Amino acid sequence: MDTYGLQHIRPSVHTLAARGTDAIELEEALWAVALLEIYARMQLQWLKRSRGRIYPPKASSALAALRGVRRVHVKRLGIETVRLVAAVQICEGLLREYAERHGPEALIPQRKEPFTRTIILALLDAEIMTEGKRLGNGHTIRRDSLYWLTIEALICFLSQSGFRKCAVALPAGVAFSLMHLSLANVVWYIPGASNALPEGWRRQAAASLVAAGCLLAAPTAAQFAMLAHGAFAVVRPPPDKADQLSLHWGADPIYLPYHPTEPINAARRLAEMEIRREVPAERRRHVPLFCDADGEPLRHGRLDALLRAMLLVFLPEAECRKYSWHSFRIYLACALLADGVDPATIQCMLRWRSEEALRIYARLNAERYGELLLRAVHADISSVRTTNAHRSIVVDADDQAAHLQRGLHVMRRDAYDEEHGREPPIPTEDEEGFYEVSPLDADPDAP
Repeated sequence: MDTYGLQHIRPSVHTLAARGTDAIELEEALWAVALLEIYARMQLQWLKRSRGRIYPPKASSALAALRGVRRVHVKRLGIETVRLVAAVQICEGLLREYAERHGPEALIPQRKEPFTRTIILALLDAEIMTEGKRLGNGHTIRRDSLYWLTIEALICFLSQSGFRKCAVALPAGVAFSLMHLSLANVVWYIPGASNALPEGWRRQAAASLVAAGCLLAAPTAAQFAMLAHGAFAVVRPPPDKADQLSLHWGADPIYLPYHPTEPINAARRLAEMEIRREVPAERRRHVPLFCDADGEPLRHGRLDALLRAMLLVFLPEAECRKYSWHSFRIYLACALLADGVDPATIQCMLRWRSEEALRIYARLNAERYGELLLRAVHADISSVRTTNAHRSIVVDADDQAAHLQRGLHVMRRDAYDEEHGREPPIPTEDEEGFYEVSPLDADPDAP
């Protein structure tokens, strides 16, 4: 807006209405011009650093950014701006040109691949991640350090909980608060042990575990030594990207089963980490569950660099680009599916917001939850997404054209909703990634 001498905060549609329809039409045109400006900047950024990606940014990424600006006006500033119908129409035309220039397959969102059990085991393997090895991010592996123990616990935790990166680490500049995942989000079910349990946890944990009287809020080393088959780390989900106030899943704990020998076992790794940290019960609410070497919260940027450096130890660089911390979440979904778990239960265990997922959670007890996770870690993940395999296999262009058509429908529907003052509905699985901002366009520390 600086280029055109315009204010960053745009006027409300009601203010413009008092000036006549010409004022509204002019403002709609300005938002459409803003779309083109954002899109041009994204393309320029891609030319400067494409990061090995073949296709330039899509106009839908620019539209997602513009919608974010409008959302700030409406939700945070209370300013009901003009509708974005003109911008949507321009975006639709740009997407058609994009498909004609690059092929409809270029419009399919590029998503990260799931990790496999083999890759996760390699990340944990002492013979691959050897003592003293210098990683590309400047970090040296010290396998007996608390930091490395924390990273291994994080890998197992994400593999079995399906949390997003934004739940376990913070963006640069964000201070840790009561809204984030702390040690107090974890209590322990250890048969044969007993301890006082906070009242809030007593209401949330499974009734069978509470009745057994074996839930511990802050186990001692001696109590951790009693861990055996049948024990659980019980995790209360913190606010997350899809549940920002923890209203939907905050009262429905995750049950991570203990296993004494399975390498991918979050409960055992968390216990080892807690024994080393020795955080008093009264401080657990104010201490992050996962910390760096200085005891500070883990940060997105450093975690991304660390994971890439670890993968480069045993994978080619081109392969490493297919994975991120989100690959752990996709791995859990794929592992559960490969083990025969029905899709609705998978949605429940990965905390996707749907009425069916909430109903299924009500029927999942701790034992069944743990059984599904213990079986899933041995599942064979052999499927590869066509979005990353298109260079080596023939892809059906009809499917890709259908995806484009579905995307145009999404934009038209959302434009209609904006025009009539309605909140856009939660996207379906097919629509979920259509407005997704390209990784090239996003802040590298964004969740």
